[in-house]
Amino acid sequence: MGRRKSFCETIGDWPVEQRIDRAKDLTNKLTYRIQDVIQIHAANEIVLYSSELSKQIPKSLATHAFNVFRDSQFKFEIIRLVALWDKPGDNIVSIPTVIALIDDPDVIEKLVTETFQVHVNRKVADLNPHHDPKIEKTVDELIDENQREFAKKQCDKCRAVLGICIQTFQDTREAEKTRSIRNLRDYAAHSFTKSRRDAGSPFAKTKYGEETQLFHKTIKLIEDLYCWVNGTSFDISGDCVDQAKGRAEELWNNCHFDIPKR
Repeated sequence: MGRRKSFCETIGDWPVEQRIDRAKDLTNKLTYRIQDVIQIHAANEIVLYSSELSKQIPKSLATHAFNVFRDSQFKFEIIRLVALWDKPGDNIVSIPTVIALIDDPDVIEKLVTETFQVHVNRKVADLNPHHDPKIEKTVDELIDENQREFAKKQCDKCRAVLGICIQTFQDTREAEKTRSIRNLRDYAAHSFTKSRRDAGSPFAKTKYGEETQLFHKTIKLIEDLYCWVNGTSFDISGDCVDQAKGRAEELWNNCHFDIPKR
């Protein structure tokens, strides 16, 4: 039996349109997955990184249970965040899967062409039409030309941002802190005596708070990919983060413990 093709080898045989369709579908799914992580992160900003709850826990039997709860919250965020960086696969919703699908000159140029068509065909109404047909025709031609120039600029931006996305992905994936966080996920999600990554020289242990940089980079990447692959914007770093923060604060800032001291 021959060796099974990897996902990257398999998509090399796909038509450009098929790669783009899959990338659009997965990028859309990524926006939902990152919102789950954002909700967990918002809760952890209070549970882990503020004294809002911990100051209410005196020296008691409850202290151990509270610490277990906080540790579980931290590890679950790591597990869900790192899942978005899992290796490319046919059934894996991850940034590497989307990058593998679009990291091809023909795919990039097709997305650039789609961007041009969206903007050049967008009709801009003349809000003050002139009574003279000749003048009105000239105005319409100027509007169309302006729209075409704008479409060309959006094409340049599409090509540039997608290139930055690919480079940012590669840099982030290979960063020591990212590898350390992924290593922590392996231990949190599995019963290893030693992870594959620790088979060589052990990684430095991830400290509380170090996941935040990867969290924000992940949001930025998904925002940019969604914008230029799917052709529409989604304010994840603004609206989604603000909504999650408000919900978390309304719950956790209104939780009150009355635990007897030992």
